[in-house]
Amino acid sequence: MGLKDFLAKARLIEPEPAAAPARPSPAPSKGPAPAPSPQQKRPPSPEAIKTILASIPKAEPVPETSLPEPSPGADLPDIDAIYAAAGVVAPRHGFTALKVLEMLGSKQLAGLDGHARASALAAFLEAHPGGRVSLEDILQDAVRRDQALDAFDEALRARLRARAEQVERQNAQLQAEIDAVARRNRQLMDDNLGTLEGDRRQIDAWQSRKRSEEQRLFDAVAPFVEENPVTLGSVETARSPGEGR
Repeated sequence: MGLKDFLAKARLIEPEPAAAPARPSPAPSKGPAPAPSPQQKRPPSPEAIKTILASIPKAEPVPETSLPEPSPGADLPDIDAIYAAAGVVAPRHGFTALKVLEMLGSKQLAGLDGHARASALAAFLEAHPGGRVSLEDILQDAVRRDQALDAFDEALRARLRARAEQVERQNAQLQAEIDAVARRNRQLMDDNLGTLEGDRRQIDAWQSRKRSEEQRLFDAVAPFVEENPVTLGSVETARSPGEGR
């Protein structure tokens, strides 16, 4: 019996018209009282849900090495690959939390409110022709999938933390090298400026000596010439004392 037939039998949706009139069923014989109709089923109470969740054994932590680790810059693996890597398998009856979600959103249940949808689906799973599907199986499947997602999230965060530490160490080393080069270059610059300043002092000292010597030469020939050939300085030609007055 499919979900649609079940809902029709439970009078939660209108049954499709039959191809031919159904033959009247024989009058029930005396015996045990008939089982309650599916519409009498109700989803478990919040207290029952808590009890079921508490009874689910805690899954072992998912080893980080079992989870797919994408390469830097590569696309993340899809959700199904994460579930598979974490060892999440569907229950043998095939009803996973995701399948139940799909059924809750089916068009057969679209006209029902949330409580009625839960009631109808709980009744369907309870009376499933292939065998009873317990709510505990659905909850356990959802919990294990959530644990797989959490484990992958933590693996990504751990990798990010490790990479951040590695980058910090490398950047600190690079900065130390930059600082060392900067100090060395600053010292070279200071040495260059010191050399230049030494050259300037040397030139100043030489020019002082040169002016003194030139003056002596100038004075030596001054009595004999009208225009002294000895230059005082490097640009203008010196003139005899008193010339131009």
